[in-house]
Amino acid sequence: SLKEEEAVLNLILHSAEKFKEQVDLQENFKEVISFLEEMEVSPLIIAVTNPVIFSTDVDTLSTSVAFLRSKPLLLDMEAVQHLLITKPEIFVNLDSVKNRIQLLCDIVQNPTVLYSLVKTRQFLFDSKNSTVEAVIKWFQDRGIKNKEIAHVMTAKNFFFLEKEELDEKLEYLLSVGVKVEDVIKHPSCLLKPIAHLKERVEFVKAEKPEVLSNRSLDDVMLSKNELFANEVCGSTLENYTEFVQSLNKEFVKAGKKK
Repeated sequence: SLKEEEAVLNLILHSAEKFKEQVDLQENFKEVISFLEEMEVSPLIIAVTNPVIFSTDVDTLSTSVAFLRSKPLLLDMEAVQHLLITKPEIFVNLDSVKNRIQLLCDIVQNPTVLYSLVKTRQFLFDSKNSTVEAVIKWFQDRGIKNKEIAHVMTAKNFFFLEKEELDEKLEYLLSVGVKVEDVIKHPSCLLKPIAHLKERVEFVKAEKPEVLSNRSLDDVMLSKNELFANEVCGSTLENYTEFVQSLNKEFVKAGKKK
């Protein structure tokens, strides 16, 4: 209706001023309103969140929707509507996101995994967030195969890992005699906090040092506490718990001395 169009116009002009954005409404305005209505997204909401959409060519917007709806992503309409409201910039500039989706697709090689990744991690559509590529590159540069990266990528904290912290964990593992090949085979251990890695290594050294060379890194770092203490180290969970508590006290003391 004309009334709604007027309300949208006022909102856009107000929002554009607030964002200091240039919005050219001559050509596209009515077309974009029709497009949003077809998408069942309120033009009023978009006018507030991202007025620039109204000066974007409708073909550009339609191409973006088609990309999100087709392979490899196959997002449902509800997910696309949600993105229009929360990440409207990707509809205006699809290229930034296209390259990232292709990178993720090349690694996971599985449409279902890709779908659940992007559905649960909206920040993957945030093109300003360069840590996504940086963390993947870190793993690739260490010779870790895409198949292994795909496995760790689904962990909640994968995309929040920082290069410095990964370097620190890798250096620590190598310093205690773990071979690089083992880390390449079992990169999941790099998802664990460094304190956890140290607790496991120190306990192994105290109880059964040969474990580091004759058991897999997954057994040492990823097994449940009880299994680790009993099966891997031939000790008890009680011993391990006490050991960790005293180790943490030492760490606190060492920290205070610094």
